[in-house]
Amino acid sequence: MENKVSAYNLISILESAVSKAQESVGRQYTDNLRSYFNEDKTPKQINLEVNSQSVVLPEICTANLKPISVKEININLSCCIEGVDNNELILDLSKSDEKNNIKINIVLNSENEPEAVMRINDMLISEYIP
Repeated sequence: MENKVSAYNLISILESAVSKAQESVGRQYTDNLRSYFNEDKTPKQINLEVNSQSVVLPEICTANLKPISVKEININLSCCIEGVDNNELILDLSKSDEKNNIKINIVLNSENEPEAVMRINDMLISEYIP
């Protein structure tokens, strides 16, 4: 039964893969946010010239902080129904080109900045710009 899997297990595996993809996207977003702060949790700063005045501004205020998320995943799977075992549908995922055809398409979606990030940004701007 090496090329066979229950339909339930296959769906569970695919669901887990989608969940891990979303976690990875979230982790990358968090890492990106952390890159705008020093180890002592103070914001990294940049100097700007505005109307011939030097203004110090947190770097994060100049960044595009729109997160991405997994919008949709399309999975096309061709396989054979092997039978039923212990009330579970068993699928044959053998390597035959006629039976096994998997296509995965992941669409990422750009989202608005989270409200918490926008509030932090507003607080930093109000603290650094009188």
